[in-house]
Amino acid sequence: MKKVFLSSMAFILVLTMGFSVNSTPANAQLQNMGAVSHSMTSKSNTWYERKFHSYLTSSWAKASKYKVSKSVTATSSVNVSISPAGIKWLKANFSYNNTRTTKTSVGTTVPADSKRNSKLAFDVRYKKHTYDETTKYKFYETNTNKYSYQTKVIKNSTATVPVDSYIYVKYQ
Repeated sequence: MKKVFLSSMAFILVLTMGFSVNSTPANAQLQNMGAVSHSMTSKSNTWYERKFHSYLTSSWAKASKYKVSKSVTATSSVNVSISPAGIKWLKANFSYNNTRTTKTSVGTTVPADSKRNSKLAFDVRYKKHTYDETTKYKFYETNTNKYSYQTKVIKNSTATVPVDSYIYVKYQ
């Protein structure tokens, strides 16, 4: 009976300490002093994925050729909200904010099999990489005249950057 009581006390003590270390008083007036450190940690190797983006023609048709006359743009993306510092880091290290467009192919003629229904399609090859982002913020507590720090971690952010595009005939 005595051993059970001591174990319970230790468990409660650990929980109380964990809570008090990470908590902020309810009446605290916090002023955000800004980020004091920022890091992006690579979680994977870079990989490439080709994905269908859109059709450049609206209807299925039996055509012998297509002339590209429509402009389509593919842009960079991240699957979760990350900080402005994280976006800046991605721009510098991962070519984030790249776009791919069909404008370079305007005027190009693409041959097609006139015996089959087809559409002109646009695919994009994306470069992808997964990161964890950690940002430490500094706060000033006006009621205690002390500084406190809070850490925000965003896990598994996947940056997607278009690196190539393809115009081709897709058959029905």
